[in-house]
Amino acid sequence: MTTSTIPSRKGSLVLTETLSVKASLREVGPQTETEQQATQIFSFPSPREEGAPQGFRAIDDVVSEHEADSKRAFALAQARSRVAQKHYNYLTAPLTQLRLAKGVSQAKLAAMIKSSQAHIARVENGQDVVIGTLERIADALAVDAQVVIQAYRQQRDAKIR
Repeated sequence: MTTSTIPSRKGSLVLTETLSVKASLREVGPQTETEQQATQIFSFPSPREEGAPQGFRAIDDVVSEHEADSKRAFALAQARSRVAQKHYNYLTAPLTQLRLAKGVSQAKLAAMIKSSQAHIARVENGQDVVIGTLERIADALAVDAQVVIQAYRQQRDAKIR
């Protein structure tokens, strides 16, 4: 099978398989005439599968490189802190605001608590979490566990409304 792609607003669709399907054309008395039709199935490749476009780099790679340099890491931490102050309200996104105020990315916090960035994103979105995770987050951010637990509850409750 040859793979073909077609452009779309969300990226490129990749032809993954072609199926042969019987389609009803019309009813003729007690029987229905059918014809074989080819149905093409397309899917969106995930960004990890596709990678960055040629000549570009993935943002995760760029951020990791900047965080490896002490001056750039310091600048990123300061920028995150400014973002927390300017764009995140403590009443609607307190957990996110706590993390950003400390200048820590989701990926870095995840590494600090031996978790994944996706898990941190789910916690910040108010999905259910075990208390041990919140305690590890508190330790990593050097704040009281009760502060993190309260921030999580506020953020979760804000998402429910």
